[in-house]
Amino acid sequence: MAPGSGAQPAAILTTAERFLFRMAHKVTLPLPIPRTVRTAIEQPRLIYDVGMLWGLDARFYLAKGFRVVGIEARPDVVAHNHPAFAAEVAAGELEIVHCAVAAEDGPVRFWVFPDKDEWGTLDPGFAARNLARGLAHRVETVPGRQFGELLQEHGMPYYLKIGTEGADLLCLAALAEFATRPPYVSIELNLASPEAALEPLRRLRELGYSQFQVVNQALNPARRPPRKALEGDYVPTRFALGTSGLFGAELPRRWLDEAAAAGRIAAAVRRDQRFGDEGRWAGWATAGRACSRAAATMRARRWWPGALGAASWYDLHACK
Repeated sequence: MAPGSGAQPAAILTTAERFLFRMAHKVTLPLPIPRTVRTAIEQPRLIYDVGMLWGLDARFYLAKGFRVVGIEARPDVVAHNHPAFAAEVAAGELEIVHCAVAAEDGPVRFWVFPDKDEWGTLDPGFAARNLARGLAHRVETVPGRQFGELLQEHGMPYYLKIGTEGADLLCLAALAEFATRPPYVSIELNLASPEAALEPLRRLRELGYSQFQVVNQALNPARRPPRKALEGDYVPTRFALGTSGLFGAELPRRWLDEAAAAGRIAAAVRRDQRFGDEGRWAGWATAGRACSRAAATMRARRWWPGALGAASWYDLHACK
C-alpha cells in the first residue's frame, strides 16, 4: 500500500468482494426439483472417499473406525489398492468401487496424467487445461456410474469427501434427489474463476447446508488430529502433502456462514491468481515447495510460505 493511502484500498476490496458475492447469487439458477424423492439408508459410520487414488485418506478414515466406500476410476490404481487393502476389504470395512462418477451409466473416456495423479479427469475441459501444460497422458475407457445410483447401493454416508477433477458437481446434483443428506460434505474448489469457485457454495446452500470452512490443503502437514477425538478414534498421524486431512468436528477452524465463506473463497481465488501454477508470482510458489518439509514442523498458519507450494488446492467443508 502506498504511503498516505490509509485503509481505502482494503475498503474498496471488501466492497468488491460483496458486489461479486451478490452478483453471483443473482445469476444462480435453483437446482431442479426432482420429480421423485429417492431414498438411501443412512449409514452413521460410513465415509465416501470419492477420488480414492492410492488410499491415503481411506487409510486414515479406517484407522478412526469408519467404514469406507472408495470410488476410483483408474484401473491401475484399483489393481494396486485391492491387495494393499486386502485385510480391510475381507473384513467388510472397505469397499472399492471401480468407476468414474458420470452423468450417465456406461463406458467413459478418462484422461490419466501419470505425473499428476490427482489430475485424472473425464471432463474434456480439465483435460485440455492439462494437455496445454504439456503433461504426459494416456486415455483409458473406464466404467461410468451415476452418483445417485451409488448412494442407493451403498447408503447415505456420515461424511462425503469429493475429490474428483470435473465431476464434483455431479455428486452435489445427485444429493438433491434424496430426502436425506450427509451431515458433513467436503469438495475441492475450482479456482479458475470466482464464479467456478463459488458454485459449490451455492449448491451446498441450496441443499440445506448452512455452515462452512474453507481449508488450505497445503497446510495439512502442519495439522494434527486432536488427542481427544471428536470423530471416531484418536489416530496419531502426520498428514502427507496431498491428503485431505481432518474432517467434520475435528476441523481446526471455526465454522462460517455463507457470506463469510464467500469472502474466504474470493481471497483464495486471488491467492491462486498470484501464486498458483500459472499465477503472476508462480516463482514464489516454486520456492515455497522447498519449504514444505519445514512447514510440517510449524503450527498451521495461513501466512506460512509453505502454503505457496499448493496455493491452488482449497477444500470447502459444509455441515448442516
